[in-house]
Amino acid sequence: MIYGHNFQKEYFYNAIKNNRLSSGYIFEGASGIGKKLFALYLAKYFYCKYKKYFDDCNCNNCQSILSLKHPMIKYIKEDELKINNIRELSEFIYLTGPDKKFIIINDAHNMTREAAASFLKTLEESPINIIFILITNNYHKIIPTIRSRCVRIPFNRLPKNNTEKIVKEQNINLKPTAIQLLNNSLNNLEIIREFDNIDNKLPNYKTINLITFIENITGRNDLINFIYFYILKFFDIDKIDKNLARILKIEKLLNLIDKINENVNTDIIKQILILDILEDNK
Repeated sequence: MIYGHNFQKEYFYNAIKNNRLSSGYIFEGASGIGKKLFALYLAKYFYCKYKKYFDDCNCNNCQSILSLKHPMIKYIKEDELKINNIRELSEFIYLTGPDKKFIIINDAHNMTREAAASFLKTLEESPINIIFILITNNYHKIIPTIRSRCVRIPFNRLPKNNTEKIVKEQNINLKPTAIQLLNNSLNNLEIIREFDNIDNKLPNYKTINLITFIENITGRNDLINFIYFYILKFFDIDKIDKNLARILKIEKLLNLIDKINENVNTDIIKQILILDILEDNK
């Protein structure tokens, strides 16, 4: 289920009802507030066996879309924003059949200049059954000619009172002050959803496992999610108000997230994070 974003849900409901979907959208807002998930839920409505609109569904089509395996949904990750990958979209676009096809491009602002030029041509020449959704936390970095051809859909953070509801409904075991930290600093549904996934990938929490895990992280959003996870998993949130060093440490980790959002090289961020973990475990 998608929590919040009611304006966006109503907007697309009316657009679908009145057959007025545009060919291109830009979902813009801070990292990790559910833009990618919203795009996938929007796409899965068109293939859902039970036509569920922004509700969870276990039908095969919905599950394959959410796992990025549906043949009519093309998802392009941050490390695929190169001209060769963009050129390959033509093959996907001209697959037979009149059904809606969705192309979802994550971190679209990081497209190379050549890739952006190629994408613009693709956007202009695509048939009407193709829906492009560009996801970004830096709208103005997308070239103006692409921006002018897409509808801008802003996404805001969830209201603070939604966070406790989400944690309760999903049976996530967080201390009350950890929930307060989520409200004040994170307020991030996508990160809450990621906790169990990251937990499953880290069967134990020895330093060497953490370092290996960090080294294998690809993509800025995955690194942001891990830092948030690290804060809540390894710090005794109930005691941080009595320990200035802990407060400063958490502040430093949150500053790393700011640096990621400012497009500082993620390899540098990962090295800083690894050095901090090694320092903590001397």
